[in-house]
Amino acid sequence: MTERFIGNNLDAWCEHFALSVLKDQLMELGAETVADLLFIYEDADLLAQIREVSVKPLIYKRFENARQLTDVFGVSVIPEAKPVSSDSSSGATTASSASSMDAVPLTVFSSGELIKLTNEENQLVLKVDKLQNHLERAHSIKNEYDVMIGGGKSRTLDEIRCNITRLQSLLDDYKRRYESSTKAKEIEKAIKNKIQGISTVVAIVDKLATLDLLILLDCTGSMIPYMTKVKNDINGFVDNICGSMPNMKIRLCFVGYRDHDHNEKRFAIEPFTTDINKFKAKIAGEEAIGGTDVPEDVLGGLKVALDQKWELTNRIIFHIGDAPCHGNKYHPGISHDNFPDGHPSDQSIESLLRQFQSKNIVYYFGRLNSSTDTMIKEFNKAIGSEYIQSVNIDANTLMKTVTASVSATIKATISGTHTITSSGGRTTSGISDAIEVTLSKVEPVWDTLRDSSVSVFKMRFPTSLDALVAADDDLDVVEDFPDNAIFKIATNPFDKGNQRAAYKAREYKDFPRIINPASFDSSVIKTSLSRSTDSSTRDFYEKNLSSQRCAIMFAVEFSKLASAKGIPTIKYVDAAFGQIQNAPGRPYFFREGLINGAFEKYNSNTGFVEEMPSAIGKVDHSAVQAFSHWTYERSGHQMMVTDCQGAYDAANKQFVLTDPAIQCKNVLRFDKTNWSEKGIERFFQTHKCNECCKKLGLPVHT
Repeated sequence: MTERFIGNNLDAWCEHFALSVLKDQLMELGAETVADLLFIYEDADLLAQIREVSVKPLIYKRFENARQLTDVFGVSVIPEAKPVSSDSSSGATTASSASSMDAVPLTVFSSGELIKLTNEENQLVLKVDKLQNHLERAHSIKNEYDVMIGGGKSRTLDEIRCNITRLQSLLDDYKRRYESSTKAKEIEKAIKNKIQGISTVVAIVDKLATLDLLILLDCTGSMIPYMTKVKNDINGFVDNICGSMPNMKIRLCFVGYRDHDHNEKRFAIEPFTTDINKFKAKIAGEEAIGGTDVPEDVLGGLKVALDQKWELTNRIIFHIGDAPCHGNKYHPGISHDNFPDGHPSDQSIESLLRQFQSKNIVYYFGRLNSSTDTMIKEFNKAIGSEYIQSVNIDANTLMKTVTASVSATIKATISGTHTITSSGGRTTSGISDAIEVTLSKVEPVWDTLRDSSVSVFKMRFPTSLDALVAADDDLDVVEDFPDNAIFKIATNPFDKGNQRAAYKAREYKDFPRIINPASFDSSVIKTSLSRSTDSSTRDFYEKNLSSQRCAIMFAVEFSKLASAKGIPTIKYVDAAFGQIQNAPGRPYFFREGLINGAFEKYNSNTGFVEEMPSAIGKVDHSAVQAFSHWTYERSGHQMMVTDCQGAYDAANKQFVLTDPAIQCKNVLRFDKTNWSEKGIERFFQTHKCNECCKKLGLPVHT
């Protein structure tokens, strides 16, 4: 007779019982250890598969017998007790002999031994269910034995109790593994959704980073310097725009106009093209010819511009002219107009501009002198809005102005696409359920505003920057217990972005406030513009605060290095989130320090980089770009601080910033602006290492 097998090695078990022929099939069914055979023996469908591959009945019979002769780590099988019966004649309790009992496969193993399990949840669920059933049966058997022997001891009962203990341990271990597997699958799903969301939003941003630019130019005698400037500087313009945004696609179109008496030379057209040389050649081939009166065929030029094949996302017409259109109401100070009531073929300006608007074309007018002021005013009046944006230019600043205008438009288009939802989608410019707010630049009358009782949750910082970088998550962002404060918050926001509105506020820390009403801190309160419940939870505000905390820690260390090397320092304003206790729903808000100066965005997580010097503050922001680069190197290529925005404090030679986006290779960390490796990659697509990068010894990334 074959000896009993003790152990958990499947190879040894197959060899011991001369069942090596079944090994491959057992492994295909999921058995990796002897303990796993328990589930095959208990499953009729699995046993049927073993019977099919056994070929010879003797092999399957050997497989069945092996079940009775297997101990895993020295624990034997447990026999199943027969039902307890009563002898009616004697009143004594009896049971069938142990030798006649059917065996119950409750062979288990030491709880300290690790079993290599599959990560598939369904197999773990199956094992947990079966083990639970076996445990219940084992307890039932134990109870029957307790009755039979009157609570006495026996070797069989000891084995049952031992098996129950070890089976419970095994069950607990499987449950832990199941929970771990389930959690792993949830994380895997979240990562997959986030990566898919990043890919989707990057594709959208790349689609938005496209430009149809039409230069509408008065080609009469006085415009020669401007025609020359456009021709000579168009290459630099394209380089600047493409350098500010990764994967930028640009098409150029030229429409020149003169007056009605120029017949075949009335218009000069180069349709939309990606060929810069064709565009330049067309302008170079045109001569500036004067007319017989002051006004020009502006409306005819606009009609030709409208009829071009506009296709790409950002559509801009930059109109350059030094004379008004025909019609006395457009030029009250000019007496000589061959068509004082407008030309008979002119389409109404309202109709033309409505069509421009319907095609989502942004209209900039390059103002050279005051003779066109009334015309632009009347154009905007015709459609009841400030649709046409007038900017002052001269020959020297022409293309710089065009670049700034185009850059601002593209920035506005893309700025609403930089966040990703938890389900892998994106948020867009102009939230679909946005809360409507009315902006006010007027200083609030503070004494008339109600007192808001607020719990202020301040940031809790990790022990070191290295600890923050190495963390797997962003828990414990705020202190356990909030501070209490009284706030006065302006009724209307003074500014808003695509996602949030910003309100001026005063924070009073003395209680009661009447003790020292002049003691307060000025701050900015930001609230979400979304009506979504996801944007009103503590978790939402806490996760956003984690990005500010991270940027603060990077900025503190960077500034120590920068100061020693003569580089402007970086400071992120202190931030917290608050909960208004005496308002309906006890809403949350962000609180951050007030930033003085020309507020502007220097780079973003989309790869956008502001022109140099900046459009609003006219500052050299090389230090900010170097800071983003440095954070990547300092974190060991794990993180990068982007979406750097704020103002330059010239007195302290410091950029004061807020509201960053952290690009982190762990896609589940930080908030929805984390584009992970895609965000880092896009930064380096537009980043050009500057003098600050060199002083910091940062490597050039190609």
